[in-house]
Amino acid sequence: MEREMISKKDLLELKGISYGQLYRWKRKKLLPEEWFVKKSSYTGQETFFPKEAVLKRIDMIIDLKDRYSLDELADIFSANSKKVSITRDDLATTRYFSQYTLELLKDEEMLSFSVIAKCIILEEFKRHMDIPNEKGNEIWNLLSKMDLDNKHYIVFMSNQEQILIKEESAEIYYEQDFGFREFFNSYQCKERVDEIVESLGGMSNE
Repeated sequence: MEREMISKKDLLELKGISYGQLYRWKRKKLLPEEWFVKKSSYTGQETFFPKEAVLKRIDMIIDLKDRYSLDELADIFSANSKKVSITRDDLATTRYFSQYTLELLKDEEMLSFSVIAKCIILEEFKRHMDIPNEKGNEIWNLLSKMDLDNKHYIVFMSNQEQILIKEESAEIYYEQDFGFREFFNSYQCKERVDEIVESLGGMSNE
């Protein structure tokens, strides 16, 4: 099924932003170049955007722009996340992660951004759901399929505690029917990883 698109005119009106703001965010790489899709229309050529992805990104920019500079937001939204060099023992000192989660990393030497981000999502599930270890293993296996180093994801949870993970730019057609709501996303992971790195003295590689 083709993704639902929204025109530039409708986007500006819906979100109450100006042409200048939109293209400034594009120049600052807060909005990916590939989201600006030129299409023929009855007025000539018009720019369209993947509707769900661009609306969510603009909502996040508006929500975060008073806390971060545009350059900092570009780093948060960047698919090429900061490389981190943290060991399992380093992670244990933060006291953020349970022994169960740390045991999942017993064969890991140096932990990548992607691995730490998946641990953060697992811990969020454990904090909100009373899950046995067997269920935790299922969630971990599901998270292991995510390429968090190169893609952005949104994690949904239903009223029945079912889990759905999708890439940010992919459309979801059955979210409302099944009572799914957004639970966590990879931008929040990036912020949390940065906090962990900072608490450990900035052990990172740019």
